[in-house]
Amino acid sequence: MYNQLSGGEFIQVIINFLPIFGMAYLLMGLISDRNRDVPGGFLFSLLMIASAVYTFGYYFEVHSKDLESAFMYLTLEYIGLAFLGSLWVLFLMEYTGQLINYRRFIAPLLILASFITLVIVNTNPFHNLYYINLNYDTISNLTIIRFDRGTWYWFFVIFTNVCFILGSILLLRAWRVNKNTIRKRYYLLFIGSLFPWLALIFNMIAHRSVVIDLGPFGLLVAAVIFVYNIYAYKLFDLIPAAKKTVFEFMSDGVLILNNSYLITESNHAAEKLLGAINVKRGTDIATLFDKETLGKIMQNEDSDNVLDLVYKKNSHEIILDIRSSRILDNQGHLNGILLILRDVTISKRDEDEVRRLLTEKEILLREVHHRIKNNMNTIAGFLTLQARKLQDKGAVNALQEAKNKISGMMIYDQLMHTDDFTNISSGDYLNPLIDNIIESYDNESTIKVIKEIEDEIMDSKIMFQVGIILNELLTNSFKYAFSNKQDGEIFIHFRLRNNKIELLYRDNGHVLPESAFDDASSGLGLNLIRLLIRQLKGTIEINRSNGTEFIMII
Repeated sequence: MYNQLSGGEFIQVIINFLPIFGMAYLLMGLISDRNRDVPGGFLFSLLMIASAVYTFGYYFEVHSKDLESAFMYLTLEYIGLAFLGSLWVLFLMEYTGQLINYRRFIAPLLILASFITLVIVNTNPFHNLYYINLNYDTISNLTIIRFDRGTWYWFFVIFTNVCFILGSILLLRAWRVNKNTIRKRYYLLFIGSLFPWLALIFNMIAHRSVVIDLGPFGLLVAAVIFVYNIYAYKLFDLIPAAKKTVFEFMSDGVLILNNSYLITESNHAAEKLLGAINVKRGTDIATLFDKETLGKIMQNEDSDNVLDLVYKKNSHEIILDIRSSRILDNQGHLNGILLILRDVTISKRDEDEVRRLLTEKEILLREVHHRIKNNMNTIAGFLTLQARKLQDKGAVNALQEAKNKISGMMIYDQLMHTDDFTNISSGDYLNPLIDNIIESYDNESTIKVIKEIEDEIMDSKIMFQVGIILNELLTNSFKYAFSNKQDGEIFIHFRLRNNKIELLYRDNGHVLPESAFDDASSGLGLNLIRLLIRQLKGTIEINRSNGTEFIMII
């Protein structure tokens, strides 16, 4: 035990260290300000500066020569002390990401309570709400203020305790839902906060017997723990603590590299993909990928392209989808590299299987089209042979028309030679179809056919119906328009405009009577044309002047 003299000397010695403590808090505040982009970084900086103001104010208070000077420094001291509880809660809310949605309500209340406390302390001589019977004692040349506690003093004590309790709840909740390094951060923050809290409780209980304010010394122990937390567990690392939970539970592996390509952070998925021992902090990324592979990864920075690489994991190989992007600081300088890894081995295997099945489907479809083509050619051949055996001209013409209809349906021949079984070239389909129909009419007439067929890639279903329409129109022309004429002209125009097919068919033969187009009197061919146009949701216009002209918009 110290006697009074040695005890006073001891108190004076430790009091003289307070400026050093204050400078340390101030330095921590300035250093922490560099992390203001990290959630909680700026508020932690303010917290350290408030601790420095509190410590410096108390140092000058105990070295005052009279009560008036001591009270002046006491009011200065409360510029920091009044806001410590508020800043602590606001810091933890932002750092842990909790109660963020209520910050706009909680923050004003906390700051208002702290500001009112500061005002009441400064105006205490007028109302004595905080201090009653203010005086001082002198111990070893140190001024120790004595007072009775007023109403607002108790309010501030309760307020500060509530802040510490709320902060502890936030830390314990964050500690519970996180793991590994992040849990240790919250654990050390919690342990550090206990010392100022205990100092507050001790000052409250031993109000009369305590010689000095233990608050600055409780803050000192907390600061030492916080410094250890900052450097040992990266309290303000590239990955904000509030986002660490998302980082850890991402299904994709994530690696963060510094400018020397050393791993500084990795999540659980990355450890599972590459092996925990391979992604330890400080590991050179070059030990995971060879020089050529690493070059490809870095060349792919900030690109939308996905880089697929084969990675040998234990005794088997996996395929990794790798994306890389740069991490820049506030000044735009390179601060690190982010790698996102995804195991796509199964999806690549599934893609290969789908590709194989599609190839088999294409082969099957080609075989089906080939068989249909052969069958239809066989039918057309039978019709031709049968027509040659008949003497009745009407029967021969009927068989010829049937053969032409089959020829119009021979779209399968073109589909067999395309990679896309749903689309076909209009030029490749219509030109030979028209030529085949014309050649099928064995007569001595010199009918000239003018074709203006624009080559477009069209839906095969639509082209199939257009082919039937043209077959019917050509058949009508040869049968009726040019039945007794040795020469004439047929004009066929096909084009695509504004996603609409424009099909114009005109001949200069005998004009078909208007009654031929009535539903009741028209034959199968014209009825079929009308039906197909209706199915295609198109329109047809017929002009009878110097021949017959059909204008169809589909």
